[in-house]
Amino acid sequence: MHWTGNPIRWLEQQRERDTAIVGVELTEESVRLGDLPAARRRTVMVLGHEQSGIPPEALDLLDLAVEIP
Repeated sequence: MHWTGNPIRWLEQQRERDTAIVGVELTEESVRLGDLPAARRRTVMVLGHEQSGIPPEALDLLDLAVEIP
């Protein structure tokens, strides 16, 4: 999906709709991709910039972080 609006506000709206927000990001709490359970509800995947990752204000909106080894 591509849009030109405010991505942080869009993620907030998805949370209001009870959408799970999963980010592909290396954090201390990240789950390995192979250990990620199957989605049981609508889910949005967030990908960050290759060098700088997901912005901190978006990281705060994640339900789960996933790492791809």
